[in-house]
Amino acid sequence: MRSRILLSVVLVAMIALLYACSGRPTDQPAAVGDPSPAVTSSPSAGSASHRAQGTAGSQTYGTSPASKPKAGTGASKVTTHTATQTPAGQPPVKPPTPAPPAGPLRFGPIVPGTSYGPAIDISPDRRAFTLTFDALQIEVGNGEQTPAIVSRSYPLVVPLTGAARKATVEFHASGFIFADEDTTATLTLAVNGYQSVKTWSPDIEDDFVQTLRLPATPNSYRLSVSLQLRQRSGKPESTGHLDVVSIDAQIV
Repeated sequence: MRSRILLSVVLVAMIALLYACSGRPTDQPAAVGDPSPAVTSSPSAGSASHRAQGTAGSQTYGTSPASKPKAGTGASKVTTHTATQTPAGQPPVKPPTPAPPAGPLRFGPIVPGTSYGPAIDISPDRRAFTLTFDALQIEVGNGEQTPAIVSRSYPLVVPLTGAARKATVEFHASGFIFADEDTTATLTLAVNGYQSVKTWSPDIEDDFVQTLRLPATPNSYRLSVSLQLRQRSGKPESTGHLDVVSIDAQIV
């Protein structure tokens, strides 16, 4: 009986010694895939076993091969281009082209009317001109039955070109007036709403120059000269004469 007990103790001691030599706790079973303590591993097998244990017992944190840049290439660069956005359906806005510098103020082409036979003479620098008339005149009486009021007018368009500068344009109407004691005369020189009106009393005989000044700007000047003679009521035998010989204009 004692020999059986002693044999059992010896067997338990041998088993405990074997587990102690294998490094595994005696109270845990062997894991699946672990090499048996009784098997001698070859170098290659030991390496494989060591790799398996390292894989199972540790975790590595880092970049996966798919996310690493390839050898010899740097990280990808992002280039941002800034472009001017224009609303849909509209052409791109182009910067304005600067206008060429304009020259000095000058009179443009002048086409006088054919009535009353005016002739035109423009200076070489086109800053002055003269219109000369053969028959821009009116009369009353002089031994003939005439209306009590006689009038006549002459229109003209005068273009002005060039840069806007501080300047003045002058118009001068020159002529002759004769009116007896029962006749009055009126001359109106008008340009773009500006007017110069001259009225002569009865019993006058004289040459005259009537002037109208206004700002000179690039524009079309609409000039009109109007003549009028008026007989006193009940005096049809009264006489009078009014004419415009020339119109001069200049930029000053």
